[in-house]
Amino acid sequence: MSRLGWASDRLRGRRVTMITARRFGAFMLGVAMLIGCGAAAWGTVENSAAWGVDEPSNGTVQRTVGMTAKQGDATTMAKVRVAARQSEEKRIADETAELKAGLEQANAQAEANHQARQAQARENAEKAKLEQAQSQSQAQAQEKQKQAQPQTQVQQAQAQTQTQTQAQPAPAPAPAPSGPVDHPIARVCGPVSQPADCQGAIDQGGLVQSNYYPFGYQSLGLHTIFAAHNNRGGAWILNVNVGDVISIGGVRYRATNRQTVMSGGYADVITSMILLQTCDWSGGTAQLITLERL
Repeated sequence: MSRLGWASDRLRGRRVTMITARRFGAFMLGVAMLIGCGAAAWGTVENSAAWGVDEPSNGTVQRTVGMTAKQGDATTMAKVRVAARQSEEKRIADETAELKAGLEQANAQAEANHQARQAQARENAEKAKLEQAQSQSQAQAQEKQKQAQPQTQVQQAQAQTQTQTQAQPAPAPAPAPSGPVDHPIARVCGPVSQPADCQGAIDQGGLVQSNYYPFGYQSLGLHTIFAAHNNRGGAWILNVNVGDVISIGGVRYRATNRQTVMSGGYADVITSMILLQTCDWSGGTAQLITLERL
């Protein structure tokens, strides 16, 4: 082989080698680009850098961060709304429990007051029966003592009484009553919010005039209830019937309605301006009489 031929062969070999290298380099570059695109699709900047792919632009990073921030804000707002709803539900539950406890306490107190009034009424009834029995016993003792006196003393006393009667002029006959017996008012209480506020005045005995605004509402007008314990001057109230005319404090009234109610309870008499009330001898009920002024 000549030198020229050998040089030509070497040049051809180099050309072939360079062409092959270029093709292999292009193939490797394509593989690197495909792998780099896959890394970019996965959104991992480090993987892209490792494969020799350029990092995404600032705009792409900002959009990705912005979307992440919006998702975080939405999650935070959802948590805030859930917490607010839970707080409101707890507040409502607490208020409901407090109201229920207050109602139960009020009912328990009302029941205790009712039991106390019943016990007091039974005690007063027993006391009245005992006083009545003592009074009858004293009367019987006096009658026996009078029968035990000598007959002569009785006759002398009768004769002396007859002499005195004959010596004195006969008294003028009592005028016939012109109307019902008047029942005086022992004391006046009020105006108050409810008749129970005058319980202390009633416990002192006698007929008490209680002036009150129903449930504290002055717009309903001033009402009046005459009340007395049956064993302390109010027993006559038990004999008042519908249609009877009675006199209280010099004023005449007519009974228009009569109800039996539980002691310490309420009756549907909100429209009645004047009432008359006393307890039954049983102590568990009371008589409530509606009056009309004449």
